[in-house]
Amino acid sequence: NLQNGRPVYAPDYDDSAWETVSVPHPVNAHDTYDNHASDAGEASMFRGWMAYRKRLTIPAGRHFFLEFEAIRQTQYVYVDGRLVGFYEAGTAPTGYDLTPFVTPGRPALVCVLTDSSSGRGMKEYSAESADEPGDWKGTAYQWNGSDFNPVQGGLTGNVRLHVKANDAYLTLPLWANLKTTGVYVW
Repeated sequence: NLQNGRPVYAPDYDDSAWETVSVPHPVNAHDTYDNHASDAGEASMFRGWMAYRKRLTIPAGRHFFLEFEAIRQTQYVYVDGRLVGFYEAGTAPTGYDLTPFVTPGRPALVCVLTDSSSGRGMKEYSAESADEPGDWKGTAYQWNGSDFNPVQGGLTGNVRLHVKANDAYLTLPLWANLKTTGVYVW
């Protein structure tokens, strides 16, 4: 969605008319299971792209991680218009290291794009990216089953900002994007 040539993740994109929401924010929560579901879920439910924007000032610290408990189905995270990372594997939790993208004490714009579209009944549908987010040259998404997940969209779980104050810290046990390995402490 361009606005005067600017993408939705650009810091100067005008979001003043947008609805304020809290997370979790499952887009179709208000009408899930109110119609007959087929093998792709309820045909009347919204499926497509959603954008979330949050301006925040990162506190002092040394490492900053943004954790998403759940999304549906893909996710692209930008800070001040720069791509931090993306995740296209469904409802699993994921995290991003914001450290190289923010300056403590200075305001930053975090923009999260999600896509819950599917192939059933749609002229176009998304696919996993081969190299870049949104290139759709990869494998088509395979979540057209009523036994898999309700057809929700958006940020379907909590979102947390973790601030680590030292160089030695426990990271998030999330492989996607963070690529964390080693001994897990419970």
